[in-house]
Amino acid sequence: MIAVQYLSHAIKGKAYMGVGRNLAYKKDLFYRNKGFSSHYHINSGDDDLFVNQVANDTNVNACIQQTAFTYSKAKTDFKGWKLQKARHLTTSPFYSAGTKAKIGFNYFSQYLFWLSLPPLFFSLNTAILAAGLLLLKVIFQWLVIRKAAIKLNEPDLWAMSFIYELFLLFIYPIFHLAKAFYKPNTWTS
Repeated sequence: MIAVQYLSHAIKGKAYMGVGRNLAYKKDLFYRNKGFSSHYHINSGDDDLFVNQVANDTNVNACIQQTAFTYSKAKTDFKGWKLQKARHLTTSPFYSAGTKAKIGFNYFSQYLFWLSLPPLFFSLNTAILAAGLLLLKVIFQWLVIRKAAIKLNEPDLWAMSFIYELFLLFIYPIFHLAKAFYKPNTWTS
């Protein structure tokens, strides 16, 4: 979902982040904006924050051809994945206000949808509406995610996207609370 969101925004000329292993920029743009100098105080997210800082509708292009993809090894255990997510979340406070609003609105709307459904099932009049809304959401989400998953060469992810969404909506608040205890600025060798 993160890739779908940031690539969709980049395609529309509204890039707000990028992934370093799949990112290119002109040397002149990098030096003119003093590179990663404003992000030296954090140990991850320099690629995201650089894009967030310098991208505009005239200097961004997105290439989603499979021959242009680069891959990195995914975390294979929950502990590694959890540490990676915690590290990524330490970057979010440094995004621009507009980016925080976009990302925040997305999560807020997801929570609002899921939290508003259970009360609707308490009445027969609204239960049909709730079931219809849920069915519409699942169908629409699967169609969009399936198309993106095929395009991004991840065809096995779309079928479980519904379950992954619920899992992440449950676990992200825990990660945000844990940020108070995670010390991301400790470099290790």
